[in-house]
Amino acid sequence: MGGTRTFYNNFVEYCIEEGYKPYILFVANVSPEQLKILEKNNFSYTILNSDSNISIFNRYYQNIFILFFVIKSIFKKKINKVIFTQWDLISDLPSILLLFFRIKVRFFVHSDATKTNRFKKLFQLVKYFIAKMIKDNLIITVSNYNKKLIVENWAINKKNVKVLYNFSSMPLVGKTTTRGNEKVILTLGHVREYKNPDLWVKVAREVNKYKKNIKFLWAGDGELLNYYILETKNDSNIEFIGFKENVADLYKIAYLYLQLSKRETHGISVLDAMKNSIPCIVSNKGGLPESVRDNYSGFVVDIDNVEQICTSIFELINNNEKRDYMGRKAYEIYAEKFSKQVWYKKLKDFM
Repeated sequence: MGGTRTFYNNFVEYCIEEGYKPYILFVANVSPEQLKILEKNNFSYTILNSDSNISIFNRYYQNIFILFFVIKSIFKKKINKVIFTQWDLISDLPSILLLFFRIKVRFFVHSDATKTNRFKKLFQLVKYFIAKMIKDNLIITVSNYNKKLIVENWAINKKNVKVLYNFSSMPLVGKTTTRGNEKVILTLGHVREYKNPDLWVKVAREVNKYKKNIKFLWAGDGELLNYYILETKNDSNIEFIGFKENVADLYKIAYLYLQLSKRETHGISVLDAMKNSIPCIVSNKGGLPESVRDNYSGFVVDIDNVEQICTSIFELINNNEKRDYMGRKAYEIYAEKFSKQVWYKKLKDFM
């Protein structure tokens, strides 16, 4: 889901446009639409059953099975390059055995590069082994924030860790429209603890004390969705609307974009907003400040400072000129750093 799903879809589009014919192995859920694209372009693929709700030990057994399948495919199909579109050292540990083979391996990391609190001595040996074996292979992640975590927590030499920022594949939606006198503040993402829905609701209620025409919308599913639907059922200007297939319609009515995550490796929804000239207010956590330039294309705020967050919202809600200026600057930064053309060029260099 989220940025990982977006990356996979963008990568397939890249292969089509560049004339590559990859063999794709799915170890996660795949949609009928994604399979149609592969079949239309005569891509070979295999789907292996994968259960994400299993213990770490069973996941290792599962990954060993997957590893043997990959090794078999390497010899049978004469594959000379293996690409993981979502990889994590701890949960996908068996895959490092591929470093013994004379093939190129590219590990794409979208999630926080955490370190384990169990089996620390074993993990130290694993990190030492990877540092020695990785050689010309690369770990590619989505922000300098996560690159730093990979270097520090996984002991990978920084020359083997590259940054490839996401890009937005969402089409331009045109000029923002309002719903009557209502101004929409939009948030997209799973309703999960690290996305900070508790703070989001607190800020929304504080803003609505002083502004009655501000609508806070959160689109996305997640294990806390039903809880917050019930929690805000009496707040007419706060709405958790669940998963929406066509989010372009939401950006079309968005006046501002708000992301108050406790951690975020990059934030694909922020880029969608910037591409559509919507100024963003984001937390100062993770890779979010790498997208938004504070007090220039939006605001970077402290999640422990509710007053600062509300003040930033009021400043853009009450000042259309400033909002339009920051929206233009947001698009300029997107075009310079996060466009499809920039992404293609860097990806080609890394491959």
